[in-house]
Amino acid sequence: MSILFFIRALIIGCLSFCPLIVQGQDSDNIFVEASDRLREVRDQIREWDQSVLGFRKEHQFSWTLGISQGKWRFKRFGDQINKYHADSGSFTKMRYAYHLPIWRSFGYLLGTSVGYWDQISGSSGMDIQSITMLPGIVAGFVLNMSPGFRSVLAVDYYLERWSGLKEDNQSGDDSDISVTARTVDVYTGLDIFYRLKWAVRLEAHKRWSNYKQPRQSTGKEVHASISREDQWYGLGILFHLM
Repeated sequence: MSILFFIRALIIGCLSFCPLIVQGQDSDNIFVEASDRLREVRDQIREWDQSVLGFRKEHQFSWTLGISQGKWRFKRFGDQINKYHADSGSFTKMRYAYHLPIWRSFGYLLGTSVGYWDQISGSSGMDIQSITMLPGIVAGFVLNMSPGFRSVLAVDYYLERWSGLKEDNQSGDDSDISVTARTVDVYTGLDIFYRLKWAVRLEAHKRWSNYKQPRQSTGKEVHASISREDQWYGLGILFHLM
C-alpha cells in the first residue's frame, strides 16, 4: 500500500471516529462507517494507480517562488579586490520537464527553465538591480514513491544576466555594468500530489555562478572576475499533463 493511502486513511479515520463518539453511536456503527470511508480512499488510490501506472511520465510544468541566501566574491571589480559580500533575495522560476521511466518507478527528466531574482538586502560595498535566468538545460532523476509522492534530484545549467551591478559608493550610469554569467544549479524537490494532475512542490537549491571577462576588455568596467554562490528554498505548484 502507498504512503498516501496510510496518510489519508489516518486523517479520515480521525475525522470519522471523533464525531461518532461524541454523538454516542455504538461501536459497530463506528467501525462500519470508518470501513466505508477507508474503502473510498482505497478506491481512489486504485484509480490513481491505473492512471499513473507506477510512473508519472511525459509533460510537466511547475512554478516556484522562494527566498535565497548568497555570497558574492569580487576577485577583481573596481575597488573590490578579493572581497566577499553577503545578500538575500527572492526568486520566481518556471520550469518545463519531460519525464521518462528507466525501471519501474525510477526514471529521468529533461527540460528547461526561466526565472527572475530580486535582491531584498545586501551588505555595503556592492549593489545589483536584478538577475534574469535565461532558458538552459535541466537533467536529472525522479523516483515515484507512490501515486501521491515523488522525489527529484536534478541539475540546471543556464546563463543568467546580472543587471546594474556596481559598487554602492559609485554614482552615475557609467559606474554599473550588466554582464552574463554561467550558472550550475543543483536542486532536490518533493512533489506532493493533492489531485491526480496537481501537486505542491518543495525545493532546495545549491547554485554556483561565474562571470569571466570578455577578450580585449582590459581597462574597461567589464574587465572583472566575479563569482557567486547561494542557496535557494522554494515552494511551488506543479501540473502533470496526462
